[in-house]
Amino acid sequence: VSVLPEGATLTKFRSGPGRDIIDIVYQGEIRDVLRSCEYDIDDDTNAGTVAVDLSLVIGAERGAADRERQAKFTYFVAVTDWEKTVLNKTAFNAKVEFPGNRSRVTLTDAAVNLNIPLTAGQSGLEFEIIVGFQMSREEMEFNRRRRVQSQ
Repeated sequence: VSVLPEGATLTKFRSGPGRDIIDIVYQGEIRDVLRSCEYDIDDDTNAGTVAVDLSLVIGAERGAADRERQAKFTYFVAVTDWEKTVLNKTAFNAKVEFPGNRSRVTLTDAAVNLNIPLTAGQSGLEFEIIVGFQMSREEMEFNRRRRVQSQ
């Protein structure tokens, strides 16, 4: 399981042209991916499945432009093969509340359950699971610019 580098963080700005610190509604970061996997292989055919359960740990921070005291994230979970061909991609929604005067919270989202079919002799190591925030082209460009500036 890996986190797509450009999709590991998300900054949501309020509507309009401003992109300064005072225009940030909230920010999020995928801090960890908790995971477990279990094989179920038929002894006769050597085919079966690998069941993967994973949960994202998301850190969220309110920005100066936040008025709702919550952050809404959409993230994806994709399964790829060795050639990085996407075999399956699903989007999930997560919502974070900022109670009281808290401006930072951490959420461990509900588990995502994947069942990856395996043909005879195939291993779960032949697949990669990639996660990241689903974002607009503008949000992705913001992340890329920020990564270049920090290097």
